[in-house]
Amino acid sequence: MTIISLGLGVQSVALYYMSSLGQLPRADYAIVADTGREKTATYAYLDKLMIWAKANNGIDIIVRSEKNLYADLLEGQNSGKKRFASIPAYTQNSDGSQGMLRRQCTNEYKIR
Repeated sequence: MTIISLGLGVQSVALYYMSSLGQLPRADYAIVADTGREKTATYAYLDKLMIWAKANNGIDIIVRSEKNLYADLLEGQNSGKKRFASIPAYTQNSDGSQGMLRRQCTNEYKIR
């Protein structure tokens, strides 16, 4: 079975279209791991992509949303555990450049 991990970025969407249109071997499914707090534009694009898929015999898109990162952040817990999986939060370094805190949420909110 061939599955596309559809993160809704440029590369995975291009792969999705190319596979759906036969420019690459056709995947069986595309899976979107919904963290529960993507940008509004991301959800709007997903809606458009699903409409396109139905109209053009596109690969079936499965949306999974096991957890809600935003709700877990507000509650200060993940999966009922009293711990925190850090998100990709951005900072400003002392020299004015942009930095990013260490993240650990990909495994819990996308891979699983």
